[in-house]
Amino acid sequence: MQPMRQFNPLLLDKLTIKICLTFVLLVFSIGSFVYASEENLSSLENKINKQKISFENVYMPEVPSVSRTAAVYLTVTNQENQMVKIVGVSTNIAMHSMIHETIDVDGIAKMNHIDALEIKPNETVKLQPDSIHIMLMGLDHELISDPFELVFEFDDGATQSIMVNIKKK
Repeated sequence: MQPMRQFNPLLLDKLTIKICLTFVLLVFSIGSFVYASEENLSSLENKINKQKISFENVYMPEVPSVSRTAAVYLTVTNQENQMVKIVGVSTNIAMHSMIHETIDVDGIAKMNHIDALEIKPNETVKLQPDSIHIMLMGLDHELISDPFELVFEFDDGATQSIMVNIKKK
């Protein structure tokens, strides 16, 4: 018969220390990763917030419940020292959202898609009926709320979200 081993508190302490050190290293590694991610997020937020773009008088005229399209009108001002390009627009209430321009061709109004809306430094552009506007296509009337969100995408990858009010007839 083998003699019974005696409990060695020193052995337990070494094991406890190893477990604690491993835990501390793991927490430190995760903390460093989270901090680095937050730093990147903060950098992106600064990039977005540095754009001094203002959106005013934002509205969508009320449309009948059977309408599949609608337009959004607004005034956008570039308070930056450089040109700003809006390259996209999106919303959850429509399948497609685009920047359009209405032009007159031989007395017939036609809409053309605009790839990028360029706004010069300190320039104000009005998006209005029979001119440049945001076209919403494939409306989902169940998702339309007053107000609803519209997100602009800029050529540098930054986005800016605004709220659109519905203008009752």
